[in-house]
Amino acid sequence: MVSMPHFSDEVRYLPWVGDEYEHQSVRWLILGESNYGVGVHERDAVRDLIRAHFEESSGIMDNGRYRICRASERLLHGDISEAAAIRRFWQRHAYYNYVCESMPERAVRPTPKQFRESLPALSEVLCTLRPDVVLVLGIQLWGALPGERDGWEKGDDIAQIVMPRYPKRLLNIWTGKAAHGSMQHTFKCFPVAHPASRGFNAQDWKAWMSAAKSALPLATVNQE
Repeated sequence: MVSMPHFSDEVRYLPWVGDEYEHQSVRWLILGESNYGVGVHERDAVRDLIRAHFEESSGIMDNGRYRICRASERLLHGDISEAAAIRRFWQRHAYYNYVCESMPERAVRPTPKQFRESLPALSEVLCTLRPDVVLVLGIQLWGALPGERDGWEKGDDIAQIVMPRYPKRLLNIWTGKAAHGSMQHTFKCFPVAHPASRGFNAQDWKAWMSAAKSALPLATVNQE
């Protein structure tokens, strides 16, 4: 197993980083919203969750298939069911939950203050892991991220690719920017609905994801 990058205490819940993530031609970071029911000092909760998903848990999570993980796989790769293929997927990707505080239960939504105060930790994660693309899980989370006033740049609309259940939203690939200390990083990003939202079906996002991936090769070259 490769050594994990170091993060400050501000990154309360550490990201999952697959052993092969660093060696991918396009590095994907999947950005979830928040943990729930996790103790303040359980920094490895996200890593334990993903290990438990491919049935190698040694921490606080029970082995079994987790909805957020299954949705991520289906969005990016399609339906995979064999344990070896699931493990291979997660060894090639990174995952981080944005909100630094754990919600008491799944139904509790983060507050605007919690979103706002979590941005420095996200910037540290982005500058450390240096993803090429960030897939944002959740429309509310997407709205809480920095925008054009903060230096992020909106790409051109991709004609005819309409967000499922949001017919006024066309697909566009944003350029996000992060800074942490002396480090800076630029990346591409776009959202999907949160997998726990009502009526979510990864299959409905097939055209959206396919068009985004097709737009990314040109968008991800010549990064700093």
